[in-house]
Amino acid sequence: MKNNLISILDEVIELLEKCDWNEKAEWFRLKRERINSLDIKSTEIQNELAELDKIIAGIGSFSDLPLYPRKGDSRTKEEITQIQWALAERLGKAIDKIFTVK
Repeated sequence: MKNNLISILDEVIELLEKCDWNEKAEWFRLKRERINSLDIKSTEIQNELAELDKIIAGIGSFSDLPLYPRKGDSRTKEEITQIQWALAERLGKAIDKIFTVK
């Protein structure tokens, strides 16, 4: 479960970097490292996941970021947006699965 979450976070980080949102990518990178270092049943990981869950959707959230492909990227804005929303959905589901572990 945690490995799946880490893998999704890696994809989020890669997408953000490819769309020049390096500051946001760094935030996710730090969150990934923190989550990866914690026990899946710990209170600390639950707190980290709650914070991560809050930034998935809504105004100013990951799913709300205006992502555009870099020059030379063959993907369209619409394709990037679909990837972004799919990642947000997968991230939410992965968080929910870990929240249920106690």
